Amino acid sequence: MEYQVHNVEWNDEKVKRFWDFHYNYEPFEPLWFTKAVGREIIKLVRKFVSLKGAVLDYGVGKGHLTNYLLEDKNLQVFTCDFSDETAKNTNQQFSDRPNFRGCTLVAGFPSPYSENQFDVVFLIEAIEHLTDNYLFPTLKEIHRILKPGGTLVITTPNNENLDLQNVVCPDCGCVFHRVQHVRSFDSRRMTQLMQEKNFNSVFCEAVDLTDYGKSLPIRLAKNMIRMSKGKNYSAPHLVYIGKK
Repeated sequence: MEYQVHNVEWNDEKVKRFWDFHYNYEPFEPLWFTKAVGREIIKLVRKFVSLKGAVLDYGVGKGHLTNYLLEDKNLQVFTCDFSDETAKNTNQQFSDRPNFRGCTLVAGFPSPYSENQFDVVFLIEAIEHLTDNYLFPTLKEIHRILKPGGTLVITTPNNENLDLQNVVCPDCGCVFHRVQHVRSFDSRRMTQLMQEKNFNSVFCEAVDLTDYGKSLPIRLAKNMIRMSKGKNYSAPHLVYIGKK
């Protein structure tokens, strides 16, 4: 194989290969975002909206957020994904939970879900992975399946410098983001995009989600450290909450 440095051109097959590996590679298990801060995401959302009714974990992945949502017996928890294997594993994993409403395979748009079906849709650490041919259709679909007044919750890295996370394949020279991110947002860009897609912003700020699981003394100590860094500190997580 000839070595020549070149940028990856992501397509459906390459994305599937990439995430099939991540899904099945056991050493990566502790690194899944919602395993680390899933409860903190739910806690933050509850500060701004009433979390109730039918909720959808859009792009369920390993199911960590779903597991935390299912702890609230008043929620009807739906999930979906784009991988046959993931959908099958999710249905097996949560089949004994009484408020689990199944994992649906989304093979295209529109999805099998009904219009105005959900009270809340979670799109967690997913929007940064969506290539150009999926970004707008995904947001349009989520808008379709949300009830009037329903809530969309998005998390993504805050103002990520994508180039600093690139790696190169030593066999062929292909350059790609180490976890397949293809776009970056700050609060201004996110708010503008969501307004264009007919969502009304409730909250859009950079935060450190790990704070929501810490005691007050630890949070105060972390704030002191941040203040000492001045303008060099930037919170790592961007959280958007919007209404249809």
